[in-house]
Amino acid sequence: MLIKKLKLQGFKSFAQPTNIEFSTNLENKCGITAIVGPNGCGKSNVVEAIRWALGEQSLKALRGKKSTDVIFHGSEKKARLGMAKISLYFDNQDQSMPIDYSEVIISRQIFRNGDSEYSINGNKTRLIDILDLLAKANFGQRSYSIISQGQIMTILLSSAINRKIFFEEATGVRMHTIKREETIRKITRTKENLQRVNITLQELKPRVNSLTRQVNKLAKQDKIKDTLLILQKQYYSKIWNKIKKECEITNENWQKARFKHQTLSQQIKENQEKINQLINLNEQTKPWKKLEEDYQQLITQKNELSQQESFLYGQIVSIQQQSTLDSEEQTEINIPSQNIQQTLIVLKNIKQEQEKLINSLSNIKDLNELSPLIKLADKIKNEITDLINPKQTRTQAPTPQKNKQENKLLNDLLKQRQLLKEQIKQLNAQIEQVKTKINQSQLSEDKERQKTLAQQTKWQEQQNDFNRAIQQTNEIKIDLTRIETRKQVLEEEIYQELSLMPDQLPILKQPINQEEILAEIDKLKYALQMIGNIDPSIDEEYNECSQRYQFLNTQSVDLKKANSSLNQIIKKLDQKIEKQFRQNFSKINQRFQHYFTILFGGGKAKLIFHEQEVNQSDGQELDVDSYSKTKSVMYGIDILVNPPGKRSKNIETLSGGEKTLTALALICAIISTNTPPFVILDEVDAALDESNSSKFANILESLSNKTQFIVITHNRGTMQKANALYGITMGNDGISKLYSLKLESEFRPLLKEDEVQSPVRDKH
Repeated sequence: MLIKKLKLQGFKSFAQPTNIEFSTNLENKCGITAIVGPNGCGKSNVVEAIRWALGEQSLKALRGKKSTDVIFHGSEKKARLGMAKISLYFDNQDQSMPIDYSEVIISRQIFRNGDSEYSINGNKTRLIDILDLLAKANFGQRSYSIISQGQIMTILLSSAINRKIFFEEATGVRMHTIKREETIRKITRTKENLQRVNITLQELKPRVNSLTRQVNKLAKQDKIKDTLLILQKQYYSKIWNKIKKECEITNENWQKARFKHQTLSQQIKENQEKINQLINLNEQTKPWKKLEEDYQQLITQKNELSQQESFLYGQIVSIQQQSTLDSEEQTEINIPSQNIQQTLIVLKNIKQEQEKLINSLSNIKDLNELSPLIKLADKIKNEITDLINPKQTRTQAPTPQKNKQENKLLNDLLKQRQLLKEQIKQLNAQIEQVKTKINQSQLSEDKERQKTLAQQTKWQEQQNDFNRAIQQTNEIKIDLTRIETRKQVLEEEIYQELSLMPDQLPILKQPINQEEILAEIDKLKYALQMIGNIDPSIDEEYNECSQRYQFLNTQSVDLKKANSSLNQIIKKLDQKIEKQFRQNFSKINQRFQHYFTILFGGGKAKLIFHEQEVNQSDGQELDVDSYSKTKSVMYGIDILVNPPGKRSKNIETLSGGEKTLTALALICAIISTNTPPFVILDEVDAALDESNSSKFANILESLSNKTQFIVITHNRGTMQKANALYGITMGNDGISKLYSLKLESEFRPLLKEDEVQSPVRDKH
């Protein structure tokens, strides 16, 4: 990896775009490019441009106070610029840089507002990516690869511990050290992230646990609801089918009862019409009505005669009471103890009963009503008979004169009475005859009457059946209404409980125990009541919270694994760094002695390495995750030199030239051991005389076989070894200008001081 070209635009004194091309096509060597010019012309700006393009952040190393100081700040003849840009072109055909480009362009630009950006082949990138890429190419922007003016003495005058970075790069472990530092930063960030994740997990865990319990309850509730829904469907299906069947049967029975009611009503209506027809026919065709009228007249006549006979009987009884019988054995009529007035009262009662009998006979409509009337007539007859035939008893015989009158009157009365009896007897005979005719007439009518009575009996039975049918119909209607009400209530209950219509209920294929299912339903409802109401959206919240918790938990595990892995990487890097450092340090020590002898013409030089283990855990117990806090090595490097003919002394006691030669010997030892792709030296040979400059130039020439050198120098010996010579000058406008001269190796020894300086001599 060699530098092909450097493009400067607006950087410090290079206000105009300037291109510096370096020799890269030499055979078996990388070449030496020398840059010469008077003091203050801008030679060191070239070194600082390369350093700045490679990511230098130290303003002190760039001889500035703020980042915008690298932009051309203007002169009397040219205004200041608003932007500075440096582009470094690298030949990457050997793939030293792990990037798929044969030419790599690293650019950096900055603007007056402070904005800055890096790019690789035109693609914006980060500084850390550039540093990592250069480290993998065995190059660092500091230490021995780029040695600015005055830095040569810094290597020697630094403390033993401060030489650490320099020798890390010198031994080739700087890349691993950078990686270790980056890994430590990653561990720090990982631990910070892990701490934040753990805090968040601690905050989320109670909520997740609470949501888990609620979700479990919700799942249990859903399971219970599903089971309850199945059981309720079975339960309501059975009840609904049962009440539906009961309703159908009851409705069918009501239809039958209603049809029977209508049929009986029609039959009763038809039978009533028949009865009315029979009654009308009987009323019109009764043959015994005239006989009944004759019978009533005879009864009336008989009653009148019976009254007359009873009156005569009363007179006879009265006369007999006044008579005295002479003979004790003469038997007369026993006159009742009551007087005539009492007899009249009896007769009056008999008359009233006769009138009642007559009225009843005139109003009779049915033969069945004759039986009580006949009994009343017999009672009247017996009373009259008792009044006519009183009990006999013995009486005192009357006087002859009185008896004579009484006998005459008595005989007349007896005759009249006897006549009346004959008449009554005749009337009785007539009455019997009429009664016989009536009975005979009624017998002929009984058949029709029996038909009427049978029809009336049938009508009565039909009426009873009709009444029972009405009652049964009403009872069935009440049952049907009650069942339909239950059915409607059940339908509402089914919709309320299941949000289903009864027709949507499943058909039961197997019989079920209704009581057991009802008990199980009550049990499940109680379980739901104990669970309580849970917001269904809690499931979504649980999923979101649980996913976040699981994600963070996974992140925590991954961070722990990453932390453990990073610590393992640090452990391996430490082992690799220590091993490589020790190996290369031993080689550098040997090469340091070699180049020290060349430059000093003898003497001895030695690098002394010492280390001290420092425990950074502050006495705390360590584990794998805290490996970055474990023992680290704090080492220092001392330089002991013994110039020829002198005793061993410290660096501080050497002269300026001796310090420069010692530093150059160390740099050459490092370059020969850990060969960098290129080295930039800014007047490192300024303190050397011509003889030592030639020795140093010879060493550079030998090292240029593997390393590209860009040297800023004033020494003729170094210029003679250069493959390309660039001269820089500055005019009155304060802008650096570039002149170039390509040198052929066969003419290099013939160059004289005037020939070297003439191309770059200030024209002004």
